[in-house]
Amino acid sequence: MNTVTIESTVNQGIQKVWVFWTTPEHITNWNFATPDWHCPSAEHDLKVGGKLKYHMAARDGSMAFDYAGTFTNIQSEALLEYTLDDGRKVSIKFNEKDGATQVLESFEAENQNPLERQRQGWQAILDNFKKYVESN
Repeated sequence: MNTVTIESTVNQGIQKVWVFWTTPEHITNWNFATPDWHCPSAEHDLKVGGKLKYHMAARDGSMAFDYAGTFTNIQSEALLEYTLDDGRKVSIKFNEKDGATQVLESFEAENQNPLERQRQGWQAILDNFKKYVESN
């Protein structure tokens, strides 16, 4: 299975970045790749064995899906790891340096879409996150 890694440096401290990444009311404001999609609901049971579920939907109502998994490792303000319901693994590392926070996200690719398209989609979501955190 191919693993893809994306990254971004958010010009905010790690505490704010962590809260905005892990709090459902913030997740719904940034967790989409393009403006024609949105994340109408997000759930986080932020503990090892806890579930995460993001409802992703096209704004025109034409498509929707749930992105869901189970947390396997949580180190507050440092690391989140989870396994998606389809068995793929995701890891997000948070590193603060000089008042900014590097977010490094790795995920096992799925087989339905080309690797570069997956990389671009996940990077677009991470870029949205950066924009949202820095503007709030």
